[in-house]
Amino acid sequence: MKRILLVCLLAFPFNLMAHLPEDSYLYLREEGQGLTLIWDIAAGNINEIITIDTDESETFEKEELLSRADEILEIASNNISFRQADSDCEMTASPLGLSNYTSGIHASVRYNIVCAEPGEVNIRYTLMQGVESGHRGILLYNWVEGNSARFEFIEGRSNFTFTPDYSAQGSAAAGGRKSTTSSWQTLKTYFKEGIWHIWAGIDHVLFIITLLLPAVLVWQSRTWQGVSGFRPALIETIKIVTAFTIAHSITLTIATLGWVSIPARFTESVIAFSVLLVALNNIRPFVPTGRWSIAFAFGLLHGFGFAYVLGDLGLYSGGLMASLAGFNLGVEFGQLVIVLVLLPLIYALRNTEAYRKWVMPGVSLVIALIALIWMVERIFNKEWLGF
Repeated sequence: MKRILLVCLLAFPFNLMAHLPEDSYLYLREEGQGLTLIWDIAAGNINEIITIDTDESETFEKEELLSRADEILEIASNNISFRQADSDCEMTASPLGLSNYTSGIHASVRYNIVCAEPGEVNIRYTLMQGVESGHRGILLYNWVEGNSARFEFIEGRSNFTFTPDYSAQGSAAAGGRKSTTSSWQTLKTYFKEGIWHIWAGIDHVLFIITLLLPAVLVWQSRTWQGVSGFRPALIETIKIVTAFTIAHSITLTIATLGWVSIPARFTESVIAFSVLLVALNNIRPFVPTGRWSIAFAFGLLHGFGFAYVLGDLGLYSGGLMASLAGFNLGVEFGQLVIVLVLLPLIYALRNTEAYRKWVMPGVSLVIALIALIWMVERIFNKEWLGF
């Protein structure tokens, strides 16, 4: 039985290392007697349709995108349409721009859209359909200040129907019904986003796992020993998770509200360093007790990382607090699931020589090497690992 648990533990961190789908972001507003759409398309998505990474560096440069501007504009026009009754709305594209997101550089296409007459409008979105099943086109539609609707285009869901009203008191309808996105709907949507991010954000997952691996052990006589019972392991885990939660909640909140801003590359580099440091501490402890303090200190930086992702998803003043609360609760739920899966597994193995001398330090060493490569990648803006 313990051999099976060892295999599960060895497999657990690394089956997360799959390619993460890249999202595109669509910002739609009513302006005057027409509509304005800004569509930010991930460079990675474009590269799957036409090759823009010509130097095979596995990173995308501004020049590579701008040199293929006409082709990118054509890709965009072929994969989105605004239609009213039996006629297409007129869409006029501006020159290609660029936008930076946490996930990387995006090509930015701006459209001015005019429909023939007032009434229901249907948006059809087909980018990456049949190419990447996990791709999402995230639409944020604003009309009156504070009123917004959010919609996700995914495989099998390519249409969004709404009714614009260009008057000053106008409102909009999703699916023909005049409505806004309620606080409860916003909370649920961003709760799911929080869960998705903590599970898909491999650096955050590895940080939590690396902190938890020695939670069932104590450092005695210059070696790791299994804890005497489940209670000490549970208390250590609660301290670590609580410290991490409090810390990243603080910085997630202040960064989302715009009170503090730190460059994304610096933050992501330090997050990689945090994973490296904690992993090395498992191999040769320099902070053998009080790991909750490490969780708190670096949790502050992880909170800024969460804030960048939340900002990428699109926020609006009317739903800011619901978005923030939902995303943060989703992150907590996601990390709780990781704890509930991992803790019983490592507790059952805590007294085995294989876990204490090989699995825990061995997994930590592999994670340390991954984190070191991440740190170098992020400092020098390279991509070698691909996750």
